[in-house]
Amino acid sequence: MESAGRKWRWVAFGAIVTAAVMDLLDSTITQVAAPTIRRELGGSYAAIEWVTAAYALAMAAGLLTGGRLGDIFGRRRVLLAGMTGFVLASAGCAAAQSAGELIAARAAQGPARGDHAASGVRPDQGLVRGSRDG
Repeated sequence: MESAGRKWRWVAFGAIVTAAVMDLLDSTITQVAAPTIRRELGGSYAAIEWVTAAYALAMAAGLLTGGRLGDIFGRRRVLLAGMTGFVLASAGCAAAQSAGELIAARAAQGPARGDHAASGVRPDQGLVRGSRDG
């Protein structure tokens, strides 16, 4: 029979894996949806590139900031804040009426993704190590 602490480790690990899968899907979805984005929002090819680039540039800045915020405020708090921000920015992406709005929403997604990515790396290592130890 598993202890209650051990069960919660796996729940937390599942949340971190879910965040990682969200990241993977979001990193690739714009390339899959590019023709539809261009057709529906009327963006140019350059605008489609900016949809991807705005996310990547903002995420790079968010990784450094998110790691430091995790050190200051705790990784769990920053992970949850990052995931919340990511979901809200995703809603902004869904509501975008133009390519410019989509680029802005993707730029807002980037730091949120960086925050929860930077906070998710170390907790999952600790969870796995803890499950092997006992």
